[in-house]
Amino acid sequence: NRVANTTLAELTQLLNNLDLLLTGDTGPLHIAVAVKTPTVSLFTTANPYNTGPFQNPELHDIIYICPKKSHQHHAHIMDIIEPNIVIEKINQKIMRRFNNT
Repeated sequence: NRVANTTLAELTQLLNNLDLLLTGDTGPLHIAVAVKTPTVSLFTTANPYNTGPFQNPELHDIIYICPKKSHQHHAHIMDIIEPNIVIEKINQKIMRRFNNT
C-alpha cells in the first residue's frame, strides 16, 4: 500500500513497471495510459466513452456496468461489477499478451 507515501514521479515509475493495472476511473488509470501500461478499468458512475482511456485502445480493456435501480441493494456502487467478470477480463488480457509474444 503506497497511499499517501508516493510522489507523482514515484507513482509514474511504479505504474510504468507494472504488467497490468486493474483500477477504477482514477488518476493512476490515466497515468498508466500515458506510460502505456496495459489496464483493465472498472466504470459504474462515469461513462468510459467520456472519461476513459482513449489512446492505444489495444492496451486498455474497460468493464462498464451502468447502475440501475435494481442495484440499490449493493453496499458500494462498484459491487455491481461481479468478480468473475473482472477475472475473466484479466485472464483474456494475459492470454492475448502471451499469444502475441
